Amino acid sequence: MGASFTIASKTLIKATVPAGATTGSVEVARPNRSLSSNVAFQVLP
Repeated sequence: MGASFTIASKTLIKATVPAGATTGSVEVARPNRSLSSNVAFQVLP
């Protein structure tokens, strides 16, 4: 099962991740480019 997400603003993506998910980088992909986070995405309880 993957994560579900909501684009809350131009600078904020809210995600719900499955149990067992860990902190790490995130990549956002669009048809003509992609962006990898320079700060770790933190999984909070």
